[in-house]
Amino acid sequence: MDVMQKFVAYEAVYLLTNETITKEMRFSEFEAVLDRYISVPEFINKVVKGIYIAADDQISPMHAVLFALPFDGKGLADARWHLNLSTMAPMLNAQLCGIPIVQREGYQGEKKDVPLLWTPKTQVLGEKALGSVLGRLKENRLGFNIVRKSATTEPVPEPIAAQPPEQWKEVELQLRQKKDELAKQIDELNQALETEQGKNLSLERHYQKFIQEKDEKLSLLNQKLKLAQQEGEAHAKLSARSQAKLIEAEEALESLTERYEAMIAAQSEKLQALEAKNDAELIHRLKQQNQRLAIDREYLDGVKQKLETQLEHTREQLQQAVDQSAEGLLKQLQGSDVEMVVYHPGSGHTAIAPKRLMEYLDDPQAWAAEHCGVSKEHYLAWLEHFDRPVCKECGKPAARVNNPIDFDRDKDVYCMLHKQAL
Repeated sequence: MDVMQKFVAYEAVYLLTNETITKEMRFSEFEAVLDRYISVPEFINKVVKGIYIAADDQISPMHAVLFALPFDGKGLADARWHLNLSTMAPMLNAQLCGIPIVQREGYQGEKKDVPLLWTPKTQVLGEKALGSVLGRLKENRLGFNIVRKSATTEPVPEPIAAQPPEQWKEVELQLRQKKDELAKQIDELNQALETEQGKNLSLERHYQKFIQEKDEKLSLLNQKLKLAQQEGEAHAKLSARSQAKLIEAEEALESLTERYEAMIAAQSEKLQALEAKNDAELIHRLKQQNQRLAIDREYLDGVKQKLETQLEHTREQLQQAVDQSAEGLLKQLQGSDVEMVVYHPGSGHTAIAPKRLMEYLDDPQAWAAEHCGVSKEHYLAWLEHFDRPVCKECGKPAARVNNPIDFDRDKDVYCMLHKQAL
């Protein structure tokens, strides 16, 4: 291994599109791409296949690495990409076009490196891609300084890397200057990012406190409404029993009153008949009976009036209890033009009509899902991602999807690297 690394004189990188070379560059220029100093607009939001070639001082290929590099929406390389291509010779695991290579299939290195490599779909496509790369290397389009060996003397050992032509020196100088400037800017941005993260943490704490207070208030309101509903049901049962008893009392009193009126009418008829016969003693007795019946009737009228008063009072109490129940409370809310507003991630602030308040309290998450246009199961999966957008595979940050309807449960739970490996 040390011998192989010792005689690596040149390193080149070739980026492909459909097994066809799109860009070729020296490794020093590729490092500037990896450091995000140079953008490649044609690779915006793409995962690009690449081939790294290590060559000797005669630009003969020694080994190759088949890697995959994601680019973001600005054409910059993914900052999390971490392969050290220059040190991967120990991981050589296949042969292609007569040279050893490192590919994804059969890779024995760290598991996190696997998504950053690729394997040709077929032997033919692999030979086509690597063959075109080796052809470009042989043409020496990158201007490597090939060491010419004498036929009569021993070759003089060359340094590990030959000096680049004059135009590349100027480019590398500009890159170093740009690198220093950007390093300073990155430090400033990192400081600003730390400040912003501190603000975001404070906002997150306030948000969590708001959610907790909202849930506590809704829980308390729900308990009060359920208690009122239970009280209303109890009052309703009492009302039914009380009204039944009062109706029975009214019917009994009415029956008794009718009986007394019938008795008085009968006595009056007897009295008139006796007066016609001129029987003074019987007339006197009947008049006394009529007087007693009249007194009893007045008593019964008083009892009847008292019962009717009690019945009306009971009805008023029952109506008041119903008005104070959950149904009564909702009726009061409807009559007073009160509008309740709730907040859920994804759906934002939504107003609840009083007539739908109980429906919301029964299942707030289902309410939010309905207003987002998704199922409750989909909404809960999105909410877990929204609260903590990390990759299920590696635990690194993943791109947060802010709208539940745009959330893909099979893809958006991964970072860009592992999403492309699906």
